[in-house]
Amino acid sequence: MTQHITLTLKQVTRIVTMCGVVLYPLAIYLGLKAFSPRLVAILCGLIAVSGILLKQRGQYLLRLLAPMIGVILLCLLSAFFNRSRLMLYLPVLISVNLLISFGYTLFRPPSMVAVLAQRATSLTFDEQQLRYCRQVTIVWVAFFMLNGIIAALTACCTTLEMWSLYNGLIAYGLMGLLFTVEIFYRHWRFRRYVGLPTDAFFKKLFPPREDAQQRKV
Repeated sequence: MTQHITLTLKQVTRIVTMCGVVLYPLAIYLGLKAFSPRLVAILCGLIAVSGILLKQRGQYLLRLLAPMIGVILLCLLSAFFNRSRLMLYLPVLISVNLLISFGYTLFRPPSMVAVLAQRATSLTFDEQQLRYCRQVTIVWVAFFMLNGIIAALTACCTTLEMWSLYNGLIAYGLMGLLFTVEIFYRHWRFRRYVGLPTDAFFKKLFPPREDAQQRKV
């Protein structure tokens, strides 16, 4: 019973954290409209501190600490000066962190995309697939670089509404579009099906090459 409750709490914590990461631009927008920048910055800083305290110790902890500390410092500066503009640079920090995390694996393989794909499928990739994963990682590095530049421009040179529109909607839409295009291209190119829920759909769209050869015979 205790184990079941513990697992449920972990799941709830994970869901709340994911929602916070996704919806933080909207939360900041609404918070700055209703409250002072100092109060919003303090709340964001407390959430970041709690995220560090609740994080399990592991090999990725140090990599996660740097951006979290950056968020805390940004919140402290925003609270000290009571300036809302400083809070708007949070998406820039996130893009820089993702850029560094993905870019680092290009020099210390396996690439980030290969790691994520192997965790999802529990398969061993050949050289061609590892090379493809590295190319996709490069594409994501370029995206995070461009996204960070645009996020910085929305923070320094546009209105709060425009900042919220891009960082809370357009940026996620572009990420989803890139992710979707890559999935379709990957299945068209490799046609390797490993029992994922989407395999039935992609098998009809891109039949395995062995089946195609058998039909020709």
